[in-house]
Amino acid sequence: MTREWFLDSAITLAVLAGVVALLQVIWVLWRDTQARRARVLARMGSGYGAVAGEEAPQRLMVTDTRLQRVMLRGDISVSESAFRGLLFLLLAVLVLVVLVWGVIAAVLCLATVGVGLWVYWFRRYSARRLQINETLPGIADAIIRGLSAGRTLDNAVMKALDEAPEIYAPLAFRVRSAIEGGRDYVPLFEDFADLYQIPPLVQMAIGLGTGQRHGASVQSVLAQLAESLRGQQQLRRDFMAMTGETRVSAVLFAVVPIALAAYLMLANEEYLQVLLHTPQGNRMLMVAAAFEAVGIFWLYRMVQGVGRV
Repeated sequence: MTREWFLDSAITLAVLAGVVALLQVIWVLWRDTQARRARVLARMGSGYGAVAGEEAPQRLMVTDTRLQRVMLRGDISVSESAFRGLLFLLLAVLVLVVLVWGVIAAVLCLATVGVGLWVYWFRRYSARRLQINETLPGIADAIIRGLSAGRTLDNAVMKALDEAPEIYAPLAFRVRSAIEGGRDYVPLFEDFADLYQIPPLVQMAIGLGTGQRHGASVQSVLAQLAESLRGQQQLRRDFMAMTGETRVSAVLFAVVPIALAAYLMLANEEYLQVLLHTPQGNRMLMVAAAFEAVGIFWLYRMVQGVGRV
């Protein structure tokens, strides 16, 4: 590594930092504008309708921005400033990898980091979906107990969410604000169900909306929903116990080739240089990556739906 190489690397990183800073400023301005507009429309509520010639207010949402929704799904507590800092760090590392080992190595590093982050996020997201499905019957029972005790539907819903697990905290906060402000809180249940893909929560929202608008009793609907969910959870546990070997085999078939390839490349420096810096090695890497991607997709399709809620 000569002095010119270090100088070129420093200039490249400086230009890259300037471009990233400019993009951050533009993104922050656009994000703040969209968030301010969403907050104004949320305060207007969803029950007033649209005035002639004006845009209809958006429905109430549990979160305001797309990044917050993604983070909430995976239960990841990272601020937007920290998220931008991590992106900049990853981009700087990729530039260094390109300068030292080449574009192929940078693409492999980016793919590895992307797949690892997605697996981490998806596992946390699946765990939260499972927790919601397992605790939803208890929330339905709590609402029924509140109605049987003489509370109004709004108070029963608010009390049940206050006693719910921590995962319902964003929903409970927004529902309480909507009830205290005299707004319709049913869209919040629908948005929370859409956030985690929970169809039974949509059914609960429909029942609550019917009881809220027409004054009908929702106790029988909630009782049937809770009983149905408990039956589904028992069937899921039995099915997971019967398909455990299949799921473990699929994970091993997907992970072992990647781990073995990484070990061989790191253990043999000459082999690594051939793969990264020769046309034949590049073709071998691309073919292997393509076969691995097809294999992982095939395995995912084979076990897709096993144990899902």
